[in-house]
Amino acid sequence: SNNSGATGSAEKAINVIEPTRKVERLRCEQCPFTTKSKYTLKDHMLVHTGDKCVECPICLAKFAKKYNVNRHMQRTHPDGKLYKSDLYKCDLCPYKTGSCSALESHMRIHAGGKLHACDMCPYVATRASCLARHMRTHTGDKPFKCDMCPFVTAWQGTLTRHIITRH
Repeated sequence: SNNSGATGSAEKAINVIEPTRKVERLRCEQCPFTTKSKYTLKDHMLVHTGDKCVECPICLAKFAKKYNVNRHMQRTHPDGKLYKSDLYKCDLCPYKTGSCSALESHMRIHAGGKLHACDMCPYVATRASCLARHMRTHTGDKPFKCDMCPFVTAWQGTLTRHIITRH
């Protein structure tokens, strides 16, 4: 009798646990920025209105609040330096890259058309295939396997380089 009461309580506890719901990311209509918080999006919009704009002194990315610049600097420029990946900057949003062709590809996002957004980070692509490839950075999926050794990788180019340099 005592055990059935304990089991009943456990069953009730299980029943009240709600399944985790996926939070829909909110998208800025003027740039690739995404967030889960309407308050963060509201703050972000200040960058576009010009009401409030704080620039990163290193890469000139724009933010609505000093706190966001400080967080950006800790994550992107931990030793206060501009990296090769920062060489090519988008004039319309904080995107930056080390590749001129990657910047050209990125600029298509601002030209309109369907966007494919990652639901795990701010990444946005103009092609579904690019988003699928990007998702490997989150899933850890490594579909490319070397036939001559146990090496596996997420990228075809990395496998090709491995085979050329190792075998």
